Amino acid sequence: MRGLVRVGAAVPSLALGNVKENMKRHLAMMREAKEKHVSIVTFPELSLTGYTCGDLFFQRRLLDDVTDALLTLKNEMPEGILAVVGAPLEIEGALYNCAVVLHKGEIISAVPKTFLPNNGEFYEKRWFQSGDARRDASVAIPKLKTDVCRQAIFETACASASSCARICGRRCRRARCCPLKARKSS
Repeated sequence: MRGLVRVGAAVPSLALGNVKENMKRHLAMMREAKEKHVSIVTFPELSLTGYTCGDLFFQRRLLDDVTDALLTLKNEMPEGILAVVGAPLEIEGALYNCAVVLHKGEIISAVPKTFLPNNGEFYEKRWFQSGDARRDASVAIPKLKTDVCRQAIFETACASASSCARICGRRCRRARCCPLKARKSS
């Protein structure tokens, strides 16, 4: 598989609001992805909590459990895997529906959802802020030791040492939010 990257979509059976159990299922699926030579594994939005938590998203315990789960995931995930997991994150007093990028024992970035549906059975604007206001901003999330930004740029070594994957978006303005930029400047 020289020059190719295997990307996997993982859809775990979720325990609504049970972040610790969902984290265990994420780790199991990451390990399975590693066994199948997958380099990048993506999970659904809000996969650590479940999409239908409703007003539970406002509960401090749920948000603290998400932070703890992300810290555990980054430390226990298999080597050589880049994972994108869905999680609600509180940033500067506002709640965001984020895609969190993890790789090599680090949380690379958290990218908030921009377009929030608010019709029919969807009430996302009730719980979450749009990431659109953060389009050109980068804000540190101290507990997670990462930044939130609208687009992430990162590079990762794949299962095959000779190939690498690059996923590109718009660059953030701060070097530490962009590992490629930080690496080139050092």
